[in-house]
Amino acid sequence: QQHRICMDDIVLEKIKAPEIKPEETGKNLLTNGDFSDGTSGWGINTNDGQGGQTATTVVTHGGIVFQVKNPGEKDWDVQLNQHGFTLEKGCKYRVKFKVTSTKARTIKLGLMDNNCNKWYGGEDIFLAEAEEKEVSCEFLMPEDTDNDSKMFISMGKISGKNTPASDITLTNFSLEKITE
Repeated sequence: QQHRICMDDIVLEKIKAPEIKPEETGKNLLTNGDFSDGTSGWGINTNDGQGGQTATTVVTHGGIVFQVKNPGEKDWDVQLNQHGFTLEKGCKYRVKFKVTSTKARTIKLGLMDNNCNKWYGGEDIFLAEAEEKEVSCEFLMPEDTDNDSKMFISMGKISGKNTPASDITLTNFSLEKITE
């Protein structure tokens, strides 16, 4: 049945974007940092983009082991990563984890936007052969608040660094806001 609809007094107003609740100080921003739920929440890259397998992984005892057969050509050819957490502008954060390698080598810790265009913090980490290292890296968020930040551990070839084939065990990940 045909009918007529009339509308009047319509107003278009600009409103503020909804505020995002700030993250709690001391809360682990990473999901499944102890790998108790397998690799849920984690991204894993073990190929060189050319179809070549560079590593395999095994979840074990609260962590993950990367069995690096070939470090590839780029640091991200072998990588563990997680994204989707919020880093707030002007806040200080601490990343902690434990790592062991069967050979002396360097790995890279990085925090960036999920598109890998903006660097927020991180460092190259030297690992002595067969020694467990507890990594603790603090950084101040230099950019605007990012609601889809990414943390990664790259175990591929790092330019100018020693990156031989080895087994790398990573455990006990946490990323916490420590101050505002």
